[in-house]
Amino acid sequence: MNQKKTIKGISQKQLFVLTALILLVPLSYLHPHSRLMSIYMALPVIGIAYCLISGQWPIGNSSRRTFGALAGYFLLVVIFYFFLSRFMGGRIIWKEVIQSYYFLSAIAIIFSFMRSVIQSIARKVSNLVMPSRWKKPVYYFLYMFIWLFLVFPYCLATFTIHKPKVGDRLNPKTTLGLSYKDVTLDAEDGMKIKGWFIPSQQSDKGVVIAHGLGANKSNFMGLASLWHEMGFNVIIFDFRGHGMSSGHTISMGYRERLDIKAAVNYLVENPKVNPKKIVGYGVSFGAASLLHAASEDPRIKSVIIDSCFADVHTMAGQLLKKMHIPPLLRDPIIRIGLEIIDFELGFKMRENMPKQIIGQVNRPILIIHGINDPLVPPSESEKLFKAARQPKKLLLLSVPGHYGTFYDQEYRRAIEEFLQKNQSLNL
Repeated sequence: MNQKKTIKGISQKQLFVLTALILLVPLSYLHPHSRLMSIYMALPVIGIAYCLISGQWPIGNSSRRTFGALAGYFLLVVIFYFFLSRFMGGRIIWKEVIQSYYFLSAIAIIFSFMRSVIQSIARKVSNLVMPSRWKKPVYYFLYMFIWLFLVFPYCLATFTIHKPKVGDRLNPKTTLGLSYKDVTLDAEDGMKIKGWFIPSQQSDKGVVIAHGLGANKSNFMGLASLWHEMGFNVIIFDFRGHGMSSGHTISMGYRERLDIKAAVNYLVENPKVNPKKIVGYGVSFGAASLLHAASEDPRIKSVIIDSCFADVHTMAGQLLKKMHIPPLLRDPIIRIGLEIIDFELGFKMRENMPKQIIGQVNRPILIIHGINDPLVPPSESEKLFKAARQPKKLLLLSVPGHYGTFYDQEYRRAIEEFLQKNQSLNL
């Protein structure tokens, strides 16, 4: 960087570092759930300050070309959100598009910095190698090795706990013909959770429905309809970091338990619902969140989990398998990725997995899984069943896909039998 003096003898480099510190210190207090979010927020601003001070532009040789390229990248993000919203049957949240673009800009800056550092390390080490014909092979080996065991796990970790958010295009009235109420739930840690309450005219029973990872409440209206048909007052909501709710960081069920407890609070305070007749139902990631909540909240009288993972390590292994990563490399990549997640979230995720939590749930529990699930093997539910307390039941269904259980004819009957056996709900 040019060391030309600027204000009162301060160099451009010193001014840049000072600007970075001024921005990073206060921002570090704004995101208690993500140790890196303050850095993600600050980096694009710092990058712009660097370009303005130094006159060095990262794309092209002028500010006009750089901003033109950045506009092109923004268009790609918009296109991505367009197709994602279509795929999920939702709508684009433009605020989220801008925030995602900003976040990806920070990731790009981090990648650029990592590449420079890795190149420097690989070059210095390879220069020590003799004879000289081995220098280039050693350079490329080190370069790829560091990318594979540092940058790649960082990418997996980052895009696991930070997901794009898509809003609702449909609602229970337009899709199911059911009256509903928009509700905002206040989680204990201040998160604003957006949900729908669908009342039942003939019943005082209540159910909390917890959706899967990366989805939103509108993707699970089939479940809302099913439970309403069974005579339940239904509350279904977007988890933090999903849909219309606040937040952008996911903790794989640990902090999401507060969202479920907020939904239970709503049912308990609702005069239509008997507090002794509240059921919790969760799918996959939502099931893990429900187990965390039920382990702390005795107001959830029965627990039903579907397609739940026992340990995030298994899910990561399945993902790497689909990416054709050799088995020998999967475990170290997963372990490094989990260390990065632990650092960002501020707690040990591996010590707070469903297989360790389910034994603390001392209420009736029904565990459902499809035997052909390609994402979460049914063996995960078998582990959970083994660790769960009585009364418990495991239902394995011969259906394809992840969470394909909903379409099995035995599904509703098994749920009704479980509830009739373990609760006086008069189904």
